[in-house]
Amino acid sequence: AVAQESRLGGAAAAALDGGGAAHRAGAKGDPLGGASPVDGARLAAAHAEYAARVQADGNLRAIQTQRAKLPIADYRKQMLELINAHQVTMVAGETGCGKTTQVPQFILEEAGEAGLPARVIVTQPRRISAITVSERMAAERGESVGKGSVGYQIRLETRGNSSTPVMFCTNGVLLRKLTSDRAGCLAGVTHIIVDEVHERDKFADFLLIILRDLLPAQPHLRVVLMSATLNEEVFSDYFGGCPVVRVPGFTYPVERLYLEDALKLTGWSSERHGSRNNGGGAAGQQVLEPAAKRLAPELAMQLDALIEGVFTRTEGELDAASSELQLFACEHAAAGAMSHQHPQTGASALMVLCGKGRAAEAAALLAAGADASLTASNGFAAADWASHFGHTGLAAALQQHAAAMVAQNDGSAEEAITLSQYQLATNADEVDAELIVNLIRALREQARDKGMLRPGEASAVLVFLHGWEDITRVRNALEDAGGAFAAETAVILLHSMVAPEEQRKAFKRPPPGKQKVILSTNIAETAVTIDDVCWVVDSGRVKEKSYDPYTGVSTLQSGWISKASEKQREGRAGRVRPGVCYHLYSRGRASALEDFQAPELRRTPLEELCLQVRLITPDEPVEDFLARAPEPPVTQAIENAVALLESIGALDEQQRLTTLGRHLAALPLHPRSGKMVLLGALFGCLEPLLTVAAATGYRSPFTLPASPGAKIEAKAALHRLAAEGGGHSDHLAL
Repeated sequence: AVAQESRLGGAAAAALDGGGAAHRAGAKGDPLGGASPVDGARLAAAHAEYAARVQADGNLRAIQTQRAKLPIADYRKQMLELINAHQVTMVAGETGCGKTTQVPQFILEEAGEAGLPARVIVTQPRRISAITVSERMAAERGESVGKGSVGYQIRLETRGNSSTPVMFCTNGVLLRKLTSDRAGCLAGVTHIIVDEVHERDKFADFLLIILRDLLPAQPHLRVVLMSATLNEEVFSDYFGGCPVVRVPGFTYPVERLYLEDALKLTGWSSERHGSRNNGGGAAGQQVLEPAAKRLAPELAMQLDALIEGVFTRTEGELDAASSELQLFACEHAAAGAMSHQHPQTGASALMVLCGKGRAAEAAALLAAGADASLTASNGFAAADWASHFGHTGLAAALQQHAAAMVAQNDGSAEEAITLSQYQLATNADEVDAELIVNLIRALREQARDKGMLRPGEASAVLVFLHGWEDITRVRNALEDAGGAFAAETAVILLHSMVAPEEQRKAFKRPPPGKQKVILSTNIAETAVTIDDVCWVVDSGRVKEKSYDPYTGVSTLQSGWISKASEKQREGRAGRVRPGVCYHLYSRGRASALEDFQAPELRRTPLEELCLQVRLITPDEPVEDFLARAPEPPVTQAIENAVALLESIGALDEQQRLTTLGRHLAALPLHPRSGKMVLLGALFGCLEPLLTVAAATGYRSPFTLPASPGAKIEAKAALHRLAAEGGGHSDHLAL
């Protein structure tokens, strides 16, 4: 009955479609649609008005002077020539080069000067980036967002209309446009700029597949891929060797320091911190030569079986066995799993993974503290296992890691002992708020002694954390520090759940006599630029989605960042003067970090994307379409997604889209939640099920308070809302 379109009724179908039909028809005023670009004569007139504003406004003239000094300004002519001559151009720019705000303006100004029509869509991986970058570009042009040449469209919010020549949006917003009406949506678009493409979110990779397929039929369209100078060859090769413009950054030198240096600067010692234990370890013990822990017998038996399983598995069975061994060893690292060796062979978990060439799992074990110098009964260390079985690249990486560890230990025996004591006294999976506070205090005192905290000068500290819980803990620790230190600290939170007006404080100068301390997730890592940061404190952690296609389990896990992210975070400290970055993990762990984060397409469930694939290519197998991604997902993940869609009736046995599937594809919900909403419409209980679907499929509508006072007010407001609704809020409790 659900599959019968007539049963839905016109009104219900229109309401559930969310206005999709209007968008597909290119509705008047649609900022990303329309049958034609913004008229050239209009752009020429707007450009003349802009030039007049610059001449009349001293502040705008100063901004233009700053724009001309950005590194990317020297590449303006070359870049525009390449964009005009090629359908796809890659711009790889270092942090601080100005690519995000300037490239759209270069295209807009060229069109205005020549009187040519243009409509530029710029995609960003995050909503906050789309908003802040559009605001910055509008400010540089003396305009308000949505009322001049620049606007943005994100989920549930639009600033701009069909006359706005430059629109910023998220990858997901543009993707939904393209899947609903590929040809019609692009008829009036002259340029698509995909920014921060190196972040590899699933919508960006999906977008690249569609754009590459569409380009032959859209000769007027120009695509500009913008990335940090990270692995840009992957994207250039993906588009047939498209030209790459490499732009250096404008950053001052940044001193790279690690946990060992932070412990030394703050004077950490086991005696002073013996009573503190962040969730595990031997707090309070004076440990000079920490011995390897012996694994409990029952755990040892399980680990031995897993080691044997990996060693004896064939290639087709190796993925699941290797993943299981890695997870078990990391989970029981504190209990001694990393140093455990098989009783007969002497092989450790690291050794057998290296022997099988499992680089990703081996890197995870090294990051968790595995000892690459251990040897098996045959005298082979982990690097020897890799080399013996023909995995020369992995063997070389292990040798480099061992050399880094030797250099670390040779540097200072006392430093190594302090590091070992700290690691035993703390939980590596938890952020040490006390250490962060003491480090900021020490950095402030050090800067004051050097005369670096003069009024009006840049002096902000940017702290990278991996979630709201850690942000709250560090904020509370800063406020509880008391005295002059707390009074001189202006704490600002940068998180997607914080109110926009609170987030904007991160980009403003602090009050006189205050030092700005910004507590942020990885949203400050790339597109968002805070221009007065001189010190970065990096926890080294990030929350990312993880999906095991063999168990079908999807989780949001805390993990270690990649070397690419490490470099990006460092770059935040050198925008206005030489900076310092403290990574709160050891040099040994740093050497074991992955080079790049795995693409999101390979670590998330694919049901929603597979449904959109059927809209785009009704006759092509889903596996064949996704195989054209820059780095395709695991086949098992695609099979899981298709099986789920078939089980709920969205696809038939031939993987064809059903009527139900077409309606589900029009909803910005997971297919399971979408079917629940449709059933609610059929059975007359739509309103409560809409509430449930919104609560489970979207983040909370309530912003997180940034201060204790605001927290009390927010709680009171929630109580008032519940009371006005009759006091029954079971669905909201989701």
